[in-house]
Amino acid sequence: MEIDNPGPGELTVDDDIFKDDLFGVPQEEETPPAPAEDPYRDYSRAKTRYYRDVLRIQDKDFIRLLTKVPDDWDEYESRRSKDTLTIGEETKLRLSDIKKMKSWELKFESLYVYFIVTMENTLVECLNYRSVTPEVIDEGIESVNSIMVEIGSDLLNFKNLLLSLAKRSVSDLYYLMVAYYRFFKRMSYAMEREFDDFCRDALAIMEDNRRVGDIIAALQDIETIITPFFDRSAHLLGWRLNEFSLKQYIEGKGKSELIRHDHLKKILTMAYSLKMRVRRAHDFLAYYYNAKDGKLYRYNYIISELDRKYRNGKVPSEAIEGFREIHGHFRRVAETFHSNGLDGFGPGIYTYERLLEFIHKCGKVLEFIYLRSMMYNDLNDIRASILRRCDDELIRIHDLKTKYRRK
Repeated sequence: MEIDNPGPGELTVDDDIFKDDLFGVPQEEETPPAPAEDPYRDYSRAKTRYYRDVLRIQDKDFIRLLTKVPDDWDEYESRRSKDTLTIGEETKLRLSDIKKMKSWELKFESLYVYFIVTMENTLVECLNYRSVTPEVIDEGIESVNSIMVEIGSDLLNFKNLLLSLAKRSVSDLYYLMVAYYRFFKRMSYAMEREFDDFCRDALAIMEDNRRVGDIIAALQDIETIITPFFDRSAHLLGWRLNEFSLKQYIEGKGKSELIRHDHLKKILTMAYSLKMRVRRAHDFLAYYYNAKDGKLYRYNYIISELDRKYRNGKVPSEAIEGFREIHGHFRRVAETFHSNGLDGFGPGIYTYERLLEFIHKCGKVLEFIYLRSMMYNDLNDIRASILRRCDDELIRIHDLKTKYRRK
């Protein structure tokens, strides 16, 4: 790491770099057992334990060694006994430089590691369309803004910090940024030029997740109204629109104001936009998690290297056991992600498949209203831009599921 000055001072073993809740997960003994299995939660807790029980202790031991290097070599010489090993001037300079550099590195890490981990965790949870509380999103946004404001021109040291945290399995933010640019931008990631742009995208993703709850509520309001108009049938999708029932409802006095063609079109467009974002997020995570050159590949490489070093007596058993736990839980995260597939991926109950089903049903109702009102141009536009694409995709999913069940 390039060091321009001693930085914010030397560390002691009491510095707050060693906080227990770095990963936003309380200590295990303070957390009641959860009834449902959650691989992502288990993975986050394994990382917390690894940081708290392995890396923190290693850093404390290293700092204790650094404190043995005197700040004043003249005072050291005046107090040194004749039997003590004589240290040459070149070695003294080297030891002082190491102490100053490593102290600065650890202090630099302590200043930003919480923001880095919070930013990464919040971004990945939002991309996974997990249920994220407003407080967690606020913390993620605050972390991104803090990094953007405080890093400034110190990007080189910050980049080296990210690489060091990735090597220590504390944070994978650097490689997340690289994968993001390769997938979404179709270009290589140059941190010196693109970091602020990535941070702005991260903020947009977090803010988008904040609005997902309102979108889901709007979809549910419409779905509650239109579901009774669909009867079970032998059609591949398993239902058909009961036009007579819908006609009676539209002509009746108790019709909801939500069943207007302008409002239905707005909701349909909103659902289609969400469906597209869910698809892109799923495809990105499949790329980011992959075992060929993605996160699983890096974890597989780290575990093989730790195994080799452990066999040679170069790492303690706690390190290899702690990382094996992280590796195992992340494998289950990746396996769960792939077993759910695209059709089972999405925000809450509105998985990708259910979003397609909603678009199909809402589209059928809107088609009926357009035909009754002789709005043929609007009908053709909505069919061409949304309905045909989604219907074809939904039929393919149902067809694949039917073939799989037959096997």
